Amino acid sequence: MADSKMMNEEASEFGLAERDDEDDGSSGRVDAGKMLQAPSMAFAAPSDALSLSALAQQTNEILTDASLAPAVYATHPDFTKLTPLAGSAPLPEDLEAAKTRLRDCPVAAKEWVIFEARLRPDVAMAAIQELLATIVLTDGFKVSDADASMARGAQLFTNVVIEPATSTLQTSAIALFPAKTEHVFSCLGVSESKLRVLRLYVGVSGGTPTLSTASKLALHDRADALFDRLRTALVEVGYALAMLSTPAFCDADDTSDDLVALDPDYVANVRRAFDTEMKASLRELALPLEEYAHAQELACAHVLSLLEPLFTKYNLPKPRRESATSLTSRRQLDLADTSPDTEEAKEAASTSTLSRGEQVARLVHGLWESMATRNRVGIQAKLAEKQAQVTRRATFAKALAATAIASVVESATAQDAHSLQTALGSSEYGDGVVLFEGACMVGKVPSKLFITFERVVCKCGMFMFASTKDLPFEAILKIEKPVVLGLSVISLALVSGDAVKLTLPSDVDRVYELLAQVWRMHQEPPAAPSTAS
Repeated sequence: MADSKMMNEEASEFGLAERDDEDDGSSGRVDAGKMLQAPSMAFAAPSDALSLSALAQQTNEILTDASLAPAVYATHPDFTKLTPLAGSAPLPEDLEAAKTRLRDCPVAAKEWVIFEARLRPDVAMAAIQELLATIVLTDGFKVSDADASMARGAQLFTNVVIEPATSTLQTSAIALFPAKTEHVFSCLGVSESKLRVLRLYVGVSGGTPTLSTASKLALHDRADALFDRLRTALVEVGYALAMLSTPAFCDADDTSDDLVALDPDYVANVRRAFDTEMKASLRELALPLEEYAHAQELACAHVLSLLEPLFTKYNLPKPRRESATSLTSRRQLDLADTSPDTEEAKEAASTSTLSRGEQVARLVHGLWESMATRNRVGIQAKLAEKQAQVTRRATFAKALAATAIASVVESATAQDAHSLQTALGSSEYGDGVVLFEGACMVGKVPSKLFITFERVVCKCGMFMFASTKDLPFEAILKIEKPVVLGLSVISLALVSGDAVKLTLPSDVDRVYELLAQVWRMHQEPPAAPSTAS
């Protein structure tokens, strides 16, 4: 009698009253007092075998004497088998999302049979896990040693199966392989739609290898039987999500003293799901910005590497500018936690005239809206921060490349030793410092390319057939790097409408970035760069 009283008090914690059974048009009433006496693991000490045995017997009685047969719940909308037995059956959309949770499972099985149950968000996680553990333990499973080290909301149960041996050969084969072990892995969390879901994974590992399909059929039968028992228990104690929409349960005149509030574990799972979505959105939005910043930094690196021999040869000071940070600010966003306060939610729910189901639905939608608002504000703030960071990085890269070019151009040592006049033997094309000198092809004519800050000079041919093509940067309209016959070439579009194509044996990217940087400096002359070491 004392145990019965304790179990009745435990059942009243969830505020569940008697509910009408209207299935198949019947008007009978469910014995709620018996159905709500769901055995709790809290009543049995882990080391008390007698108490655990009594708990298992009580659970079997509840499931056996239920007024509704388990077959009635086979089409319940809150329970789904995600891995059909038939190979041609269409796979549910939630299957891939369910498989991703197997990364938290410490064991590997040959095949997993996966079930999904949608549960109420106002039921405590501990109550759901205790009911699940009771069902699984009464089916012959034991709690795995790895259960304590798993994430919150996950449970693992194992059962070693003794395979029958009908011959000496079978006995020898069984001894060669690990023992056949059944595994039940459960994970309580939220789906992509932010509804609370319990996913149950039933699998087998070890055992003698076989080509027969009988083992697969046996696995599905074993998993179906276990899930049917769990489904019956969840529906009978009122943990299924559809319970929130039943008139008997959501009666507005319910006099229960229990306050309506969401389970803190469900709120935490929803917050983690929204945070994961926000991070994925930020990665998607930040990728183009990061690619742009990387392209500018790579262009600067090409220019610096091309000019590095000149700095070394003429002992020029390396360009230095005020460093621009390239790291994302680690400042935490000062965002107000817009999730509903627990006490305020309880007070509002207790004074509301809405039914319990409507109150829970409002709390859930309020939680979703607050998390969505928090994500939207966070994404906007982080994206603005990323744009400012990328702008700083791109500006710094361009300024550093311009400073490096200016350092060489303004160097008296380089002017005296490596001027265009000295290289060509003529002052007709000015006396600027040669930034790059190398072989190239102008169209189909072998040439020698000279690049200074003022112009691009191509010396074509040799001896009496030699000619010089002078291309001042003021006469260049655009610089491009197309691919012709699989080769990258540099195309200089002139103001006159002509185009000069340069084919280089090497350093195409570096020469192109040097030409592009000098051309930009002519288009938008920057302020006098600092060359202090």
